[in-house]
Amino acid sequence: MLLLAVISLAEALAAGSPPSGSVGPAAGVRTERTTSRLLSSLETIRPGDRFLIGLEQVFDPGWHSYWKNPGDSGFPATLTWRLPPGATAGPILWPRPERHRFGTLTNYGHSGRLVLLTEIEAPPDLIPGSAFELGLTASWLVCADICIPEETSLGMVLRVGTSSVAGADAGLIRAVADAAPAPHPWNSVRFARDGDRVRLRVEGGGLQAASVADAYFFAAVADLVDHSGRQRHAVDASGLTIEIPLVPGAARVAFDRLEGVLAIDARAAGASGGNAYAISAVAGPVDAVPPETGAARRVALLEALLLALVGGAILNLMPCVFPVLSMKALALAGLPPEDRAARRREGAAYALGVLASFAVIAVVMVALRAAGAELGWGFQFQSPGFVACMALLMA
Repeated sequence: MLLLAVISLAEALAAGSPPSGSVGPAAGVRTERTTSRLLSSLETIRPGDRFLIGLEQVFDPGWHSYWKNPGDSGFPATLTWRLPPGATAGPILWPRPERHRFGTLTNYGHSGRLVLLTEIEAPPDLIPGSAFELGLTASWLVCADICIPEETSLGMVLRVGTSSVAGADAGLIRAVADAAPAPHPWNSVRFARDGDRVRLRVEGGGLQAASVADAYFFAAVADLVDHSGRQRHAVDASGLTIEIPLVPGAARVAFDRLEGVLAIDARAAGASGGNAYAISAVAGPVDAVPPETGAARRVALLEALLLALVGGAILNLMPCVFPVLSMKALALAGLPPEDRAARRREGAAYALGVLASFAVIAVVMVALRAAGAELGWGFQFQSPGFVACMALLMA
């Protein structure tokens, strides 16, 4: 029986790895929230060929991974290749990211299906008829309400021949490569700094206000752009200007280039996804973004006040609001140490806001009592039904 068990184990191990000379990717490997597999643009390569290998990942619904700049939290996937001597792997060809918002945080990532492409260069001394075996260890963070680090190892074996032969996934790889951020088509790409903001300007390329529904800049590096800040754009006869907020303190950091992906969504009927362009802007003169109209400013202010009122009401239903104090303290601590005026200004605004809010509540309570209502501070906790609902919510 022991001998049979050993033989069965050996057969199982042999079935789990491709035999020498086999062609094509291994089957998809399942981790906790992700199914991963390798794709190849070629199933037969020639000595010295350059070809694309893709790591395809399908995430469970509601889960996502991160872009090369993850935004306010998270970290990007890392790929470690195992290649034959003389072969090389290029950098990851990242697709256009998505924005994922969680409260005050904005992250850049990918959901659904993601394919990370890498160009492999085969050595010129390969022997036709031999096998080209490669392996990959990938690690990434997959997130929903919580984040889970995952890792997997994959491998594939390709034939070496006298002519190249496309692989079964060549069409998918070509579609992913075509959809990746393309080199920009504009005559000029430059930026200018204005305090805590950057104005990015692109000129040429046939941009028109009637055809641009939205524009957003994904910075390639973290700790520079305020990912949660609002970006405003304007299109004129010669190009597009987008105003990008910086993180506190970044206005004092010297940089002469601004790299990332500029995503432009079209206004045309039926358009989806839009176009994305890889840019590397240099410092130069940029006109200011046209100011918003008074009506737009009023709408933005009313939206902010409404959201603040709703958020404050929700917090005051809770038995404890101390987490809010820590969030404000952390925000103040994140300001540049030398900017004492900003600290005093933010602290004073917060204190006045608290006092004004409580004054309004007090006036409403006094008016209701004067009208004959029997109400007191925290009266909602006198209701058994309310207390039961809160107890269920806390549990």
